[in-house]
Amino acid sequence: AVELIATGPAQKLHGLLAPYHRQVPFIGTLGFLPLALALGGLTRVLGRYDEAEAYLAEAAEITSRGRMNFSAGRIELERRRMLVARRGPRDLERARAHFEQARSAGATHGYSSIERVAGMALGV
Repeated sequence: AVELIATGPAQKLHGLLAPYHRQVPFIGTLGFLPLALALGGLTRVLGRYDEAEAYLAEAAEITSRGRMNFSAGRIELERRRMLVARRGPRDLERARAHFEQARSAGATHGYSSIERVAGMALGV
C-alpha cells in the first residue's frame, strides 16, 4: 500500500496494525522493522502528515532503544518521503538532511541498499 500509494489498502492496514504500534514483529531469530514505521508510511499515504510524523518519531525511539541500525536508516528514508509529500515550510530542506543521515547510516553500518537509495535521491 505504501509503495503503490494505495489509499484503500493503506486505510485497511492502518486499522489492523494501529493497536500494535509499539511492537516489532519477531520470528525466531529474525526481527523486523517497528510497526510504527509501517504506520508512518501508511498515514503518509493517507495524507495525515502530523500523525505520520508522530509514528516515525515513535519508531525512531524504539529503534534507538533496541540499537536497530538498519531500522534507523529506513526511518530516515520514510521521514524524507513524508516531508516531500507534505511540503510545509522548510520541509524540503529537512528532507535533504534526512536523506544525508540515511546515506551516512547506510555507509557506516554496511547497508548498501539504504546508502544507494539515499545517494540517488541526493544526486551522489
